[in-house]
Amino acid sequence: MAEMGFRMEVDRLSEKHENFSLGTLLSSTMGQTLVTPSLVLFVLILVAGVLMISGSKSFSYAGERIAVVAFSNKLFNREYPALRQRYGIGRMGDNFIFTYLYVASSGTSHSAQHALAAMMKAAADGTYKFVDEVREYGRRAKITKEIFLKHGFNIIYDKDGDQDLADGFYYTIGYEGMSDSQLLNDLMLCGISAITLNTTGSRQPGIRACVSQLNSDWHIQALDERLAMFVELQKSK
Repeated sequence: MAEMGFRMEVDRLSEKHENFSLGTLLSSTMGQTLVTPSLVLFVLILVAGVLMISGSKSFSYAGERIAVVAFSNKLFNREYPALRQRYGIGRMGDNFIFTYLYVASSGTSHSAQHALAAMMKAAADGTYKFVDEVREYGRRAKITKEIFLKHGFNIIYDKDGDQDLADGFYYTIGYEGMSDSQLLNDLMLCGISAITLNTTGSRQPGIRACVSQLNSDWHIQALDERLAMFVELQKSK
């Protein structure tokens, strides 16, 4: 996975900067300054971290649901007294498997495991640039966000820390003065489906918009037209 991420970053910088090469970066003052802390950070994550990868979000793998959770050996074998007291299983890895994973998932199919493994290998080998596949979702999100904003909606979770949230697979929207259920009801009357945020554990009134099925210009135009109907519906109340 480290190699895969390294290849992605080199490709991104090559597209952004002309005449870029890894040698140029490493020989620069900035590169020499960043190499040491980057290596230290990588080792810390490797030793004490958890890596979670969604097949659908990271690789746009459709159909059978699959994800990967990778623990470092140190964290997997670490003993937590509070976990043992609460669940009777103190080792972090065992607790995660039997207390969380086992009760929340029935596992995944054999074919999906082979498919994800093949995609990871191709990405690590550099023969499959999976980021190019998921960039399409960012393009759709940018266009549809502008349409929602044009019709008076607001983006609810719009920040990632102190930075604007990037465009991606889905985003969250609300409409002033409307609860989750009211908003979803009126959108469905206009031919738009979504899920309410309260079903995801959020206390913010609004819905989650997913762009996976907005795969043509007709869908984008239809969204614009149906949101205009939604606005007219609000005016008639």
